[in-house]
Amino acid sequence: MYETPLHNTRGCGPITIGKGAKLPGMRQRAFVVKKDSGLNAIYIAFGSRSVIVSDFSWIWKDSPPNHLKTEDGYGAEVKIRHRMDSTTCTVHSSDSDHDLKITLGNPEVGVAPGQVAVVYDREEGRVLGCGTIVDTISLE
Repeated sequence: MYETPLHNTRGCGPITIGKGAKLPGMRQRAFVVKKDSGLNAIYIAFGSRSVIVSDFSWIWKDSPPNHLKTEDGYGAEVKIRHRMDSTTCTVHSSDSDHDLKITLGNPEVGVAPGQVAVVYDREEGRVLGCGTIVDTISLE
């Protein structure tokens, strides 16, 4: 993620989190991952390798998958946009039972806070649960 704020966004139209940002001199399209209205700045990244999901709701609340709190995590599939193909991921539980870190098997572009991550069983393809993305961990 570019940590240096990008100023002077006048004339670019509305800037929203997840919007594509092709800047002069850049070969690759980036995406807006954070805004700071106090600095009048946006932060961009080329893709996300992990997401933090809050208020995750398991379909079977009394029996979430095993291995969530292990170092290896739980192997699953995830969809972030309804038309995307599911991608492999590893799910880790945080200290709160309602927050998860989902590490994507392949980096995804255009992932932004506010989107919903739906986790699927890797073997059977059934929905295990979903939650709202609150943060992304971007590619360097």
